[in-house]
Amino acid sequence: AGCGGCSLSAKINATRDNRMTDLCVSFLNGWYRSGFQPLNWWVTGAAQITTYTSWNLLEDMRQETLIDTTTMFNSSSPVAQLPQPSPKLKAIDQIRQSSIQMTFGIPMPSYDVNATNFMNYHEPYTDPYLRYLGSNSTFYYPLLIQQSSMKINITVYIGGSLGILEASINNANFIQVQTPSTGNTAVFQLAPSFQFNINPTNIPSIVTLRLRNIRNGYSIRSFDVVSTTTNSI
Repeated sequence: AGCGGCSLSAKINATRDNRMTDLCVSFLNGWYRSGFQPLNWWVTGAAQITTYTSWNLLEDMRQETLIDTTTMFNSSSPVAQLPQPSPKLKAIDQIRQSSIQMTFGIPMPSYDVNATNFMNYHEPYTDPYLRYLGSNSTFYYPLLIQQSSMKINITVYIGGSLGILEASINNANFIQVQTPSTGNTAVFQLAPSFQFNINPTNIPSIVTLRLRNIRNGYSIRSFDVVSTTTNSI
């Protein structure tokens, strides 16, 4: 995908070829056998299709629809002929159902999780914590879920002026809390806790914690994520 001089149409056609499933399964198996963690495809999941960013899941997600496209398009239409599920997504499903252990994500309980370790961060991060945040700064964190039904509490360490912090799981169930005033952006206190109910369809699985700075003036150092549910499968 990084070959800017290569044909974009050829790349897109390749993602739609059914042979891509076996290629992806082979690559992902080799990736895991080498000790690497699951690929973070969230990073480019919604990227624009260009000559340099054609290898992402947007083109695949465009093929995934909950309605019968054959009633909307002529049977010879390129849209009606798209493979479903798309080859790369099919490969991901096959990997998820295999014996590969899901080790990616923040386990529970976890305490004082460094807030700078958000998805797509650059290492090493230049600051010891998230500071000088503008309004609507948003950060994503993968949480490892190993129970069929659970409640989780998330508590964030905040430093600085009064503000508003929002949290959500998988871009749903948005909750906002008022952050404490500590008098200094390098002095931290616990903000009020967020509580979420999680009912995954597959175990283990990954959900995404989303933190968003609604009203700025504070820093975010870390957070605790704890399950309040004891039963598991």
